[in-house]
Amino acid sequence: MIKKSWLVIVVVACITIGLRAQTTNGLITGVVADSTGAVVAGAQVSIVNRDTGVERKAVSDASGLYVVPQLAPGGYTLTVMKEGFASVKQNDIQLLVNQSVTIDVKLKVASSSQTIEVNTAPPTLNTTSSTLSAVIEHQEVVDLPLNGREFTQLALLTPGAVPQEGGQQSGFTVALGAGGISPAISGQRANQNNFTIDGVLNNDIYTNVWSISPPPDAIQEFNVQTHITDAQFAISSGANINLVTRSGTNQFHGDLWEFFRNDVLDAQTYPDAKRLIYRQNQYGVYLGGPIIKKNTWFSGYWEGYRYTRANTQISTTLTPNEIAGDFSAVEGTTQIGTDSLGRPMYANEIYDPATSRPDPANPGQFLRDPFPNNTIPSNQLNAASQAFAARFYPKPNLNVPEGALNNFVSTVPVTIKSDIFGLRLDHQFTANDSTFARFNRSSQNETSPLNFNTSTTGIRNYAEVGALSYAHTFNPKTILNFRFGYSWQNNYVNYGQSDPALVAAMGLTAQIPLHAGEVFAPNLSLGNGYNGISNFAIPLGPIQTMDYHLDLSKVMGNHTLSVGGMYYHIRSFDDGWGISAVFSSAGTAQDGITANNTGFTPASFMLGTLDQYAPWVGDTGADQTANWYGWYAQDQWQATRNLVVTAGIRWDYVSPANYHRVESGLDMATGKVCITGAVPPQFPAATCPSGYFNSQYNGWEPRFGVSYRAANHTVVHAAAAMLDDHNNTVVQENQNIRLSWPGGALPTLTSLDIGLPTNAYWNALPAAASFLGANNPFGVSYGADPHNKIPYSIEYNLGVEQQLQEHLTLKASYVGSVGRHGYIADTTNTAVTPGPGPIQPRALYPQYGIFNYSLNGMPSSYNALQVELNKQMSSGLSFKASYTWSKSLDWQSDPYSAQPVDYYNLRADWGPSDYNRPQLFVFSSIYQLPVGKGKRFLSDANTFTDKVLGY
Repeated sequence: MIKKSWLVIVVVACITIGLRAQTTNGLITGVVADSTGAVVAGAQVSIVNRDTGVERKAVSDASGLYVVPQLAPGGYTLTVMKEGFASVKQNDIQLLVNQSVTIDVKLKVASSSQTIEVNTAPPTLNTTSSTLSAVIEHQEVVDLPLNGREFTQLALLTPGAVPQEGGQQSGFTVALGAGGISPAISGQRANQNNFTIDGVLNNDIYTNVWSISPPPDAIQEFNVQTHITDAQFAISSGANINLVTRSGTNQFHGDLWEFFRNDVLDAQTYPDAKRLIYRQNQYGVYLGGPIIKKNTWFSGYWEGYRYTRANTQISTTLTPNEIAGDFSAVEGTTQIGTDSLGRPMYANEIYDPATSRPDPANPGQFLRDPFPNNTIPSNQLNAASQAFAARFYPKPNLNVPEGALNNFVSTVPVTIKSDIFGLRLDHQFTANDSTFARFNRSSQNETSPLNFNTSTTGIRNYAEVGALSYAHTFNPKTILNFRFGYSWQNNYVNYGQSDPALVAAMGLTAQIPLHAGEVFAPNLSLGNGYNGISNFAIPLGPIQTMDYHLDLSKVMGNHTLSVGGMYYHIRSFDDGWGISAVFSSAGTAQDGITANNTGFTPASFMLGTLDQYAPWVGDTGADQTANWYGWYAQDQWQATRNLVVTAGIRWDYVSPANYHRVESGLDMATGKVCITGAVPPQFPAATCPSGYFNSQYNGWEPRFGVSYRAANHTVVHAAAAMLDDHNNTVVQENQNIRLSWPGGALPTLTSLDIGLPTNAYWNALPAAASFLGANNPFGVSYGADPHNKIPYSIEYNLGVEQQLQEHLTLKASYVGSVGRHGYIADTTNTAVTPGPGPIQPRALYPQYGIFNYSLNGMPSSYNALQVELNKQMSSGLSFKASYTWSKSLDWQSDPYSAQPVDYYNLRADWGPSDYNRPQLFVFSSIYQLPVGKGKRFLSDANTFTDKVLGY
């Protein structure tokens, strides 16, 4: 469909455009002067919203300055009148989100009944802010192709944006089409972005992505800001992605749509034997209009998404012979060595762990005897493993030799059902008082087969979000804005289903007790190319947040002063449980270590000799409450006509979480146990604060920016800002504490199959209750530095912006940052010295096992050249092009994916970030066909043809 576009005709002598962070609203200001340049006081200024008819008025002061603040994004008409001068009227001013437009008006001596219109285009330059910003307008949001219609895909149009999401995004988020993305931008992690809608928070604080993603038709525009010099913005050190929803107007307007993909339009692809089902339908409606014209308006949307697609999956299952203990088909035929008794050894040859004995020729090592014909006797097969294999491992269905990999093919259909809904109401009480209320709901569900189609994976994302805003203008120079946001989210991911019958058949009821009404079989990991089995539950929610914002802005001469505060209340619950069982070839290797390529993992499994065992036991839920307090003060100083200086300070304090129970962990720096309450007899008193972490009160964040108009078409920007990153750590860094003693535990038992594995068999595993309670041995399954410092980033940029043509601008910037105290997570208490053999005796604290450790201690750096060329819509064409040449360095790019190699030498991991992309080029464009009203072809078509063409 061809959309209607407007060419903005500007009626001014000089216009400068800059960004101003006053929630999502903008501001129009300027100086009124006569033809000689002398300022004109007492001029009447009127600004009318074209869509709603709401009028705002101002009067120029003794310096000729007028200011009209708190204007919602949209189209406006400006009229300036003064007795003895001709009136000046400008139509089609387009005010974008967070934008401050400076319109300096020159009046000519004439009758006041005369109106002058000057149709000269404005310099589209940012002359007031050094914040790096990219505004994606409504036409781009709607017209650019988006598979799944997720607006966040357009954030990749921002210079420096890398298409790499955080580890928590893909695993917990239902992806519509290509899915949304929270990208890494300008050297900051993907999970350090902050999402807002209409000036209130829109964060899923567990996955560090968005709560609500409205359809493009319901979006007015959105703004991606980085290196933020405005002290009003906080939350995190990454990008601020600020979305504005469409409001109703005095005219009814709406959209009806369906986008579909279907396998009948597709060709058959390899290796499918036939064309597989593929059905994707996305349809919806948007409607907005007046309830009471020029007073009350509504807008709303609903969108459904239905998706079914089958994929061919090739995997490796256990064969009936292997389940019966016969591994003769996988034994190598070429001798690879001899043991200390002179016996020949072959690859994948399996040895009986029950024959383990010290090797007299090699102290500290072991000898084992091989199974004849590489076959386990039936009386040595483990009954628990046999029951597990019968439940999950089907017979091969591909004609491949015995022992060959990729012996099973299946068709795996994925289904997604999504429904999203939103309603917004706007009301204008008076010219100085306005309000809006918004409610959004999103329900998205995905299911897919799992474990050779013997079970399913289920992902659910559900959210309800509300917002309320009230703005009062005391006078044209003093405004107050209050905003309130509320969100309620409930997500879960289930890999597999509850299977109490299998757990009982395996004899593991004591090891795997009932948890939240479910009993999951073990989560199995195999090697040698064989597929494991996933069984795990991760319910996330409910997670409830409330955020309150109060901002006051006052213009005093050439200073714009802003002060405000934020209170953010978080109540988060998340859980997760399962039994991790890892098998390795060590269980059936000649020496119990696998250094000689003997042994075979599936054989170890059929014997039931585990290598690692990690049960999530007890109360594994994290129920935490946190409170966030922040305030800021800022001065935007128009030092000269061409120079704007912005200076601000922000302070944030996030209280250590209240976990509503006793938690514990190990401080690796001291080896001391940090416990939040008394647990006699081991701990008669608490050894650390009730929130585990000590309060950090030094959350000061100075901001500074300079914008200098060197010429009418040239602006120089410079900025330096310090931004704390609480968003990334407020829930995620603390949630693993739920696995701590005495209420919960994640003990990790390792190297069980080395030597004589008397404790490695399924039936020898300890009961879950043995890891818990005051009367049971204390164990560590969590650790963190209780003195964790606040992660922060110092961000700076220097750039030049040049207007090349009427609608074409070029900007080149050096963009840099250094980060300190970044959040990392690593497995620790591992062996201090590398080498074969059991790990625990060589650990730093051998009385404890290995566990996950949280630490705020990572440095990072980013340096880049960012160049962007932007053409606004004119003659039916618009485009954005950007080029980034950069380097990003850190220790760990994502605390939820790849971990540092060695906790004891983290500096060795200093190197290019996972999201380091030395060169990036991005281009997007919209071209409107020259057909229809006002165009070259069919410009005088009838009404029906115009409607078909989209006019």
